[in-house]
Amino acid sequence: HNEEAFSMLMRQLARKAPLESWTLVLGMMADKLTPEILPFLDRFRTRYFMEIGTPRALTVAGFNEYVQRHAYAESPFLPCPPIEAFQKRHGGELVIFTGSFYLYRAFQTWKRDFSPPR
Repeated sequence: HNEEAFSMLMRQLARKAPLESWTLVLGMMADKLTPEILPFLDRFRTRYFMEIGTPRALTVAGFNEYVQRHAYAESPFLPCPPIEAFQKRHGGELVIFTGSFYLYRAFQTWKRDFSPPR
């Protein structure tokens, strides 16, 4: 959730596959969003924002508003869809979930709602 962390993340992901082949799911606190991290986010093919659901957390609208205000990103981040739709669209693809430590709880809840096809 800072420039150094995103720089390290990008290097690690690029070692596995070109950054453009990754799908990003980001969730973060409002006070951690800075203009310095925005250039890192443009490299991903598909970008979602997962709301964390705490008072300090950013919403999708708040994040996209900030990005627009700083004239960054060609297209806005999409709200993270329900897990079944996400799985259908991105199953088998490279996906990275990153951002705030608090994203883990939101991810666990999102993942728990998934019932794989039988």
